[in-house]
Parts: sequence; structure tokens; C-alpha cells
Amino acid sequence: MKKPVSEEALLALAESQPDLVAKYRASIVGPDQEVQQARDFQDYGSIVNGVGNLANDYSNSQKSQVVLHNRMQDLGSTPSIKAPELSKYDSSGLDAATDRNLSRAKEGRQAAEAGFWNTEKLKDRQQGLADSALGREDASLDRADAAGVRAAKVRSNDPASSESAAARSYLQQLIPGSDKQPGFEGLTEVQAYRIAPGLLDRYKLDETIAGRKSDTAQRSADRNALVEGRRIDRADARASKEADYQAGIRVDGATVKDGFRPTADDAKKAKAAKDAYSKITLALDEMDIIHKRSGTNLVGDDATAMDSLKTVILMSQKELDKLGVLSGNDETLTLNQVPDPTSLTENAKGAAGLEQYGAKSKQYRKNLDNQFDSTLGATGYNRDVSRARARAGAGAGAGSTTKKIKHGSDLP
Repeated sequence: MKKPVSEEALLALAESQPDLVAKYRASIVGPDQEVQQARDFQDYGSIVNGVGNLANDYSNSQKSQVVLHNRMQDLGSTPSIKAPELSKYDSSGLDAATDRNLSRAKEGRQAAEAGFWNTEKLKDRQQGLADSALGREDASLDRADAAGVRAAKVRSNDPASSESAAARSYLQQLIPGSDKQPGFEGLTEVQAYRIAPGLLDRYKLDETIAGRKSDTAQRSADRNALVEGRRIDRADARASKEADYQAGIRVDGATVKDGFRPTADDAKKAKAAKDAYSKITLALDEMDIIHKRSGTNLVGDDATAMDSLKTVILMSQKELDKLGVLSGNDETLTLNQVPDPTSLTENAKGAAGLEQYGAKSKQYRKNLDNQFDSTLGATGYNRDVSRARARAGAGAGAGSTTKKIKHGSDLP
């Protein structure tokens, strides 16, 4: 994977092209945030695996022959107990998932950086082509000027040209009756100047006046073109700045509220809230599937997996709580409201337990949605309900499948 541009190189480039460096930094803000979020999720995965290992070790300790023998003696029996098969916690699935997530984020950042520099190279090439075109145009104008001089000389010696006709008109004004002389209509501009040298001064004066009028009109046109060009440049700059701003505040799965212009900090907080909310809902979905299948268990693979998933939910809930508080009539979420599928005090084995756990999970989801919407609203965003409905519709159309997970390793 190609290394990103170093900070030292950016600082050196900023001395000569500060606008380019500022534009580059703005273009990779989003990819950098995604890489950091992937690293954070990898850290969460390490913690979850640590908890899973501890839970697995405890489960194995309860299977030892000494513990089982003592329990049976307490019941007044001393049977022969075979050594049970110990389980092993498998962390490879979660490790691979977090590694893939981080790798995709890094690849996305690399693609964004490469795209930025490729765009800048294309702009440089287009500017070079434009400069070449201007050079060819200048050469063409020089050739046209030279051709114009030659054509003017030809017209000065042509009695039928407009220049010769104008010279004869001035000659007639300087020497009344000259038009009655033989051969007058055949005089050229050059011949007229030889007959009356003062004609040239009169002709030059009129040409100067006409030229000044033409120059004034041209300067006015040039000034209007310059003003229009500056107006277009300012409009383009505003449009580019607005596009950069919109890219910086974009939050996947959320839309900006009417009348709000979120800041970069608002967007950062909204993205963090979205990340925490997504982790909670994914873990809660998996936990509901396992509990529906196995009910409440204190030991075993499903119990270890549910305990790991609850750890993810608790940690993500704490992160969400830091980002904002509920307002209005919304209920205040506390960590005690997170459903605990491994607690005998909250659940009873069988259908009644499933109903009790399901009711608590449903209420927690409702409170979680309220808190997430409130946090987004405080930063100037609304949840994009249309996209959520579209995803839900696609999932319903494709059918649902229940996948058995082991020890929380299959978390996305």
C-alpha cells in the first residue's frame, strides 16, 4: 500500500502553495475519520476478546473434577466423575473482521488521496494545453498583423480602394476644383499624398480621433469583461467552498435539518453518535438471536457470546451518553436499562423468560432511538428515515436468515 504524503512534505509545499495544501487537508478529513473509527472498533474488538477469554476461563474452571466432586459430596454422593472436555475461546473471527474493517478504511483513504492528486495533475495538464493554445493564437495574430500591413500597402496603391477614395476626398477639400482635373479619379492614396503633403496630417488627425474612439470602446469592453470574469471567479470560489463544506459535514445516514448549518465539530459529534448507535444495534440484534435460541444460560458458548455482546453495548452506550443528553419528554437512558440475557434475576427459563427479555430489549431499543435522534438534533441533523426504510425493505424482500455465532466472533 502506498504511503500517504508525509507531514514534512506538506509543510514544505505549504510555503509555496498554501491553498493547495489546505484543499488537500480538507479532502481527506472524512477518510482520516473513517480510519480512526476503524482503529477504535479494532480496540473494542480486543477488549471483547479479552472479556470472552475471561468468561471462557471461568466456564472451564467450573467444569474441573474437584469442583464437580465437591458439589456432589455436598449432596451426599461421591460418584466417579470423568474429566469434562474444556472449551476454547475463538477470537479469530472478530480479529479478522476488525482487521478487514481497518484495511478497507486505509484503502479508502489511499484512494481519496490518489484521486485528489490525480485531479490536480489533470488540472495542470489542462492549463498547459491552454497555455500552448494561447501561444499558437499569439503567433497567428502576429502573422495576421504582418498580412494586414502588406494588404494596407496594396490598398494604398490601388485607386479603387476605400483608402484611395478617402485621400481623393481630402484632396478635393484642400484644393477646390482638383476633381475636375484629368486623371483625378485614377489617383491612388500614395499619389494624393505627394500632391498635397498636408493631406497626410489631416488624414492622420481623423484616423487618430477614430482610433481613440475605438480604443475607448475597446477599453470599456475589456473592463466589462474583466468585471464579469472576476464575478465568475468569485462565484466559482464560493461554489467550491460550499462543496468542500458540504463534503466535510456529510454524515452517512443523516440529513441536515432545515435552517441549520452544522460546524465541523457538529459533524464530528454526529458521526461519533452514528458509530456508537450502529455498534449497539448490531450487537443487540445478535444478542436477541442467541437469546431467542438458547434462553438464559450462565455457562457455555452462547452465554459467553451474549456476555461479550453486552460488553460491546455497554461500552458504546457510554460513548453515546458522552455526546449529549436527552431533552423534553424523552426518558433518560441509563446503563441499567441494557437487557442482560445472562442474569437469572431478570429472566426465567422458558417462554416467560423470553417474553420478559424481549419486552426489555424492545423498550431499550425505543429509548436508544430517542436518544440517538436527540443527539443528532442537537448537532443540526435528522436521521435519514428514507434510507433506513429502503434498507429495511430490501432486507424484507430478500428474506431473513438466522446465523449461529460463537463467542461473539462473528460480530461485524
